[in-house]
Amino acid sequence: EQHVKELEQAVQAATEKVVKESKDREKEFMKKTEGIVNMLKDKLNKQKEKDQKNKDLLKEAAAKLEEAQSKSAGNEALQEELSKIKQESATECNMLNSKLQRLKQQLTEKDTELKTLKETDAKRNQDLSAQTESSKKKILDLESKIKEHEEVVKT
Repeated sequence: EQHVKELEQAVQAATEKVVKESKDREKEFMKKTEGIVNMLKDKLNKQKEKDQKNKDLLKEAAAKLEEAQSKSAGNEALQEELSKIKQESATECNMLNSKLQRLKQQLTEKDTELKTLKETDAKRNQDLSAQTESSKKKILDLESKIKEHEEVVKT
């Protein structure tokens, strides 16, 4: 009976240790994942700000182009320069939009990873609970057999 109690205590301690380690790993992973997600969100916000600044610059360049065209219809060099600025701004804006889309995609992928990992951890915890219950049942079966054996020995 003492041996059974020791086995029960060992199983309980091992189960608690596994559950604690699993929870600790989950917490650490959640911290890291949240850090990555927050970093990506920050990058996305910064990219949005840059995108807005570029759009403003593009509007400003377009306004300057129109103003310059109206003031100096005969000055082709100025018109070419302003057209070049407008084209460069449009190119940069397109590039920034592409970066923004990539960051959005990365954020979506990280969110999906986070969800999958949470589901995996929940399944792992469920499996640990099932193993614990199975161990408890085995212990109860062993106790029952020991009692039967003790009764047989007494008779």
